[in-house]
Amino acid sequence: MAHIDANLDTANLYLRAGLLERAGEYLDAVQESLRQGGSGGDDPHYLRWLALRARLDLMREDRAACAERIGEGLALAPQHVDLLFLRTLIYWDCGRPDEMFVSLLAYLGAVAATPPEEAASYEYASPAVVRDALETLLPAAYRAAPSRAAFREAVERGARRARGNELFATVLALLERIDRAEAEKGEADGAGGAPAVSGNAARGDGEDG
Repeated sequence: MAHIDANLDTANLYLRAGLLERAGEYLDAVQESLRQGGSGGDDPHYLRWLALRARLDLMREDRAACAERIGEGLALAPQHVDLLFLRTLIYWDCGRPDEMFVSLLAYLGAVAATPPEEAASYEYASPAVVRDALETLLPAAYRAAPSRAAFREAVERGARRARGNELFATVLALLERIDRAEAEKGEADGAGGAPAVSGNAARGDGEDG
């Protein structure tokens, strides 16, 4: 299986470099090797191939193919960190913040449950990616989610049930900070009198809102 690992690593390097056609060639070679070897199901090589192929599909903006591969992979391995992160990106790309928020919580939970020696095998389990998920993706999903009040309550319940769980504590603190900042901004706007008129609107060339 060494040649499969090598081809998967090479495909990953090409994806990072944005060389999608070359990445696709190596992933096609891996698929053929897996087929000949009878690999599938929850085989780690097959799951990694699914994740890289889904990533390639997403970079090619083929959302349907990406979602199909993610669905297949998560049916086999529900805690697969890379597939959960890619599912989050699909929801973000499609403008579905409720599903994105839920998917992010599942992703963060999977990262927290993954032993350090296994985390190195994932592309999206690094501290830098987790930090980006917490500081960029989660706030974006929460602010846009129609169900944000229900999400806040669910996280609060989870934090109470799992006292000492760093993940719930971190997410809850983040949501509280967002709500507090928006409340303070609303109070400041309310005390500031009439809203300022934008330059475009003042000139009469702004779009009707």
